[in-house]
Amino acid sequence: MKFNFFKDYLNKKDIVGFKSDMILKLECEEDGIKWYTLESDLIFNSGKAVYTVPKEVFETDLTTIPKCLKWLYKPNGKYSMSAVLHDFLYDEPNTTRLHADYIFLLAMKSQGVNFFTRWIFFSSVRIFGGRYR
Repeated sequence: MKFNFFKDYLNKKDIVGFKSDMILKLECEEDGIKWYTLESDLIFNSGKAVYTVPKEVFETDLTTIPKCLKWLYKPNGKYSMSAVLHDFLYDEPNTTRLHADYIFLLAMKSQGVNFFTRWIFFSSVRIFGGRYR
């Protein structure tokens, strides 16, 4: 699939958004981090493709926030659905890291995450995200 970020991102009518709610089941807590699975599929339509995070098979901590920023951002903010989608896409063998990061940015915009937070999170995954791949 050909993906042109600037064309797709700037053409707002192409951004459709999430087509499902995120229903979580707490699986365990390790070292103060809560791990969840989805109780229903999480579906995102970018306007160009539909991405599905399958229920019960993908474990997530929602949004991974560095300790130094936990006073400002919580793991379960407006951006959580986007973060779960992003983490899932990182694990997909046919998805590049760059593509996953841009879908993360698109998903956050569709959720109404403010510009500053979007760019902080996007910049963070671009700089540090490769460590988790």
